[in-house]
Amino acid sequence: MGKTYKLLLLSFLLVLGFIFYLEASKPTPINWYPSYANTDKIPLGSLVLFESLQETSFKLEEVNNPPYQFLQEHENLQGNYFFLNNNLFLDKAELKKMLNWVQDGNTLFLAANNFSNALLDTLQLEVKTKRSLNKVKTLPYFNFTHPDLKADKAFAFNRDRELVFFSKIDTSKHKILGLASLALKDDKLKDSLVNFLEAPFGEGKILLHTNPELFSNYFMLSENNYRYAKNALAYLSPQKSLFWDNYYKSGKAIQTSPLYILLNNRYLKWAYYTIILGAFLFIYFEGKRKQKSIPVIPALQNRTYEYTRTIAGMYLEHKKHKAIAQKQINQFYAYLREEFRLEINKDNKIDASKIAAQTGVEIELTQKLFNLIDTIVSAQEINQNQLQLLTQTITKFKKQI
Repeated sequence: MGKTYKLLLLSFLLVLGFIFYLEASKPTPINWYPSYANTDKIPLGSLVLFESLQETSFKLEEVNNPPYQFLQEHENLQGNYFFLNNNLFLDKAELKKMLNWVQDGNTLFLAANNFSNALLDTLQLEVKTKRSLNKVKTLPYFNFTHPDLKADKAFAFNRDRELVFFSKIDTSKHKILGLASLALKDDKLKDSLVNFLEAPFGEGKILLHTNPELFSNYFMLSENNYRYAKNALAYLSPQKSLFWDNYYKSGKAIQTSPLYILLNNRYLKWAYYTIILGAFLFIYFEGKRKQKSIPVIPALQNRTYEYTRTIAGMYLEHKKHKAIAQKQINQFYAYLREEFRLEINKDNKIDASKIAAQTGVEIELTQKLFNLIDTIVSAQEINQNQLQLLTQTITKFKKQI
């Protein structure tokens, strides 16, 4: 690895490390997700309210099942059913079950920005939103109508947020409990927009609130705003149980994959990316060859057959039949010595019957072969026919072995 290459790699790693440092040291942004879960400490969670209720005289019970199932399983249940979320979209069957429960003398508390049309139609209500047109931010203010609950100075939600209110109510049936406004006049509400009301239903009542953020951690921990939640919940029956809904929650706990949890935590996410990058660099540098590649040298081919054919062709071309025959005879003798341990020399007299018995070849063929060999050896020259006959006889002899 060259010096320039090493410097470039070092510079790249330093820049990458600096980027990781800046990302890791950056302050965590505030999570303004409207969770309203009683376990969340984020601004729009409801941990503070839930823990505060645990210290009151209410017998607090968490409900994790859908309301229809919960009320179906507890038909004679008495108490207060508390719902807090940004959206409460109840279906008709569920709403009917809850209204029947309210008719038996129970209290239903619903705090949400958006309600299902079935609920609004049943109670003859309409909901609208309002923003400040002459200001950069919309900062809503709230207070109660009851003289014992009404504060001298309206409660402020000090964050830009549109105001949700009831634009249509039935004053002959509905009781106004709280008002809201986008401006103050002498610490009093300038407008009278209804955001909290009571709707009698049978022997029970329904309490509806259009601003669930007033029960959030952020609002309750600001100045003395906890008194607003305390006064709003004063309309519940303290001598009865309070059933806290965990089902209709935007931030309710759900099962997620390990990778989802990993990537949603900033520190775990960057640790994961660092491991991947380190693994890539290790594979890239350690996977490279540490020496030059060894060239592939093809194995030498056996050219004996081609060489033999070439030599034989030369002999045939010069008509050296006797020389070729002599080589065949010598090769045949060598074959007999190696395979059958027969000592055959040109000076020794060959016993054909002994060779036939030892090799298992017919005596006639053996005698014929060795007679032919004697004839060829004793002759000065032989012709091509004699050479071919010798070759054929030796081949036939070997086939019978």
